[in-house]
Formats: sequence, C-alpha cells, structure tokens
Amino acid sequence: MNTSTIPQQRTVSLENPAPADVIHVQAYQEQEILLPPQGGEVPTHREIHLHKGARLRVLSLGIPPQNIVSVQETPASGAHPHIFHHFVLEEDSQLFLTEVVFHSLFSQHQTVIELQGPGSKVDVVGIYGGWGIAEQHHSYIVHHHVPHTTSTSHFRSVVTGTAHLVFQDRIHIAPGAPKSDGILSIRNLILNDGAHAEAYPELEIENNDVSCSHGATTGGIDPHQAYYLQSRGISPEESRAFLVLAHMAPAFPRLPELYQEQIRRLVLEHLAYPKEGGTPQ
Repeated sequence: MNTSTIPQQRTVSLENPAPADVIHVQAYQEQEILLPPQGGEVPTHREIHLHKGARLRVLSLGIPPQNIVSVQETPASGAHPHIFHHFVLEEDSQLFLTEVVFHSLFSQHQTVIELQGPGSKVDVVGIYGGWGIAEQHHSYIVHHHVPHTTSTSHFRSVVTGTAHLVFQDRIHIAPGAPKSDGILSIRNLILNDGAHAEAYPELEIENNDVSCSHGATTGGIDPHQAYYLQSRGISPEESRAFLVLAHMAPAFPRLPELYQEQIRRLVLEHLAYPKEGGTPQ
C-alpha cells in the first residue's frame, strides 16, 4: 500500500496507482487532486484522508483516454471496471468532489464518504453519460458520524442507445450526529426508448434532530421546453442539444476550461445527436 502526503498548493495526478493508494491532506492545507482515466488491470482503490481544517477539491474523470486531449500522458486502455474511493473527513475539513463519467463501456463506481469530525462538509456533483451498450453502476454512501456535519450530493445523467445506468446512493445519519444536514438529488435524462436509468436514493436516519432530503427523477426531454425553443426558430436537433447540455450545466463551472470544451464535445457527439437505435423521446 502506498502512502503519500500532498505538499501545499500542488495539483497531483495519479496515473498508475498501486492496488490501494492512501493520500493525506494535512491540517489546514488546501489542495487539488486530478484523477484522470486509469489503465491496467488492477481495480482502482483510493483512501483519501482530510485532517482538521483541510480543504480538498477532487476532479475524477471516468472517460476513455481516446476521448481526452490533455497535456498529461494518459494510458491507452479503456475505463476501469471497478473504481473505489474512500474519503475520511476530520473536524472542519471540506471536500468538493466533481465526478465525470462518459463512455460506452462497463464500469462500477463506489464512493464512501465518512464525516468523522464536527463541522466537516462534503459537496458532490456528478455528471454521467452512457451510449451504445454502456453499463454503469454508481454507489455513493455518506456517513454522518458526529454532530454538525453537512453533505450535499447532486447527480445528473444522460443515456441513449441501449445504455443502462444505476444509482444506489444513501445518506446515513448516526445516532450521535444531531444537527446534521444532508441533501441527495438524482436526475436522469433518457433520450430514447432503448436506454434505461434507475435511481435508488435512500435515507437512513437514526437521530431526530437533523435536516435531510432526497429525491430522484427519470424521464425524457420536456416537450414544453423543446416547443419553447423551437417556437423561437431553433431546430429540433439544436433544441435537443441545448437541453441536454443544460441538464449537465451544474458541473461545468467546477471543471477546468480544458475539460469543459472536451466534455461538451462528447455530449454533443454521443448524446445530443443520436446515431444509435431507439426512438427519440
């Protein structure tokens, strides 16, 4: 098992991690971590520990390297079959996690976040795209172990072709975690009748003095929104592209400019303008 401490104000890229990588963000440091597409046959397993008062921004990319043009060297193989991330947050630490997964392959993504210190906070935004025969399974579990902890998790997906995405996400409030706040939201956009997306948000609350909410929606493009755009001279194809990009919009301000443009290109090429089987919705 490899253990590393991130120097202050440095962006770290883990290209070829060992079976389990352990990263410590030391007390009161502010760091950024980029997790690019991974290669090899070893499942990706990362343990990331935020010490007291630390702030960490993580960008996790699950995109086949052939779809990414980067200044960094990337491996030649496709998406990893199983990715596991485990975060532990101590007192007053903050985690800002942005995950982007776009491919037509099979993958499993599991993230466990442990809020172990009072005042710890996690803010997660994820966008996901599946086309062709993509099969993606996503599991996010946030454990509130102590009082005065906060979690917000917002996930949005777009599927077309015969792609299948599953979200199994949960917020757990322990008995000893009063005054905790948790929000969990999942929104799936299905672009044709052959694609499927499932959402199973859960709340496990063992303390009454908390504020929590969860919800999920799954459906096609809103015909009223499409009609509004088309009534102003925008073609059906362009209207569809606009609405698909708008669905993904919450994540874009959190992405470096380099990746914003490339992900927009992926959305337009593989999702907004369908070339696969199924009847558009």
